[in-house]
Amino acid sequence: MKKPYIEEIEIKLVKIRQMPKHNIHEELIWFANSLGLVNKRDKDKSCYRLFIELVKAAKNKELLSSDDLAARLNLTRATVIHHLKNLNRMGIVKHIDGRYILTSDSLIELMRDIDNNYRRTMKQIYAIAKAIDDELEL
Repeated sequence: MKKPYIEEIEIKLVKIRQMPKHNIHEELIWFANSLGLVNKRDKDKSCYRLFIELVKAAKNKELLSSDDLAARLNLTRATVIHHLKNLNRMGIVKHIDGRYILTSDSLIELMRDIDNNYRRTMKQIYAIAKAIDDELEL
């Protein structure tokens, strides 16, 4: 039997009630927090900093290597790769020829892509849930 194709995408959404004030820094932190990019274990906010560096790079259509990112952010390459893997699994970053860039050209496009991916996945899950309910006569 052929193994099914599995694309693992993990998105953590965090509902933050307080909207940011009209300040780009606070808005970016709120955005990153809402996607679960900032957590208590990440004391120096390295994932957030990496995300911001990738946003800047996307503005210039610049692809960056893990070494480039590590040097720019004064982080170890291992830390950068750890966060890049997580961002890739979330569908936020893509890997092209040893370099990384956001999967979309803008944050609104990124959110649309995440939303569309979520909706496609949920549609498949609903279809299987219905098939199971029908089979079990629930």
